[in-house]
Amino acid sequence: MSDFARDYSELRNKVVHSADNHLSKDHLKCFISKFQSVINSKRRSNYINNFSDLITVLENRGYIGEADVGPFEPIVTQLPNCDILKEMIYDYKCYRDRSIPRRPYVSHGKLISTHLCDDF
Repeated sequence: MSDFARDYSELRNKVVHSADNHLSKDHLKCFISKFQSVINSKRRSNYINNFSDLITVLENRGYIGEADVGPFEPIVTQLPNCDILKEMIYDYKCYRDRSIPRRPYVSHGKLISTHLCDDF
């Protein structure tokens, strides 16, 4: 289990719970269509009955997971009062990016940050 597994699992559960509670079956169908190229199986698409199923398929395809939570964003933006979940996604990305050791880049003798979220 990675250092990010618990945080990812918590974020995933909140997104799925909110989506299942606030979005309709039509929304789900729209997202299945949007992610069809990732799902890559009409038969598999027919077995997706809720947002948990959709996220599970996307995880199994390696499209979403601890390393990339970006695909949650189109779902979250459809939710009412989505600001808290957007902030959680942003915080997760910042935490993840800061925890991955990276080699700094040097340009014209100046150190350029390799992190996306260095405004703190």
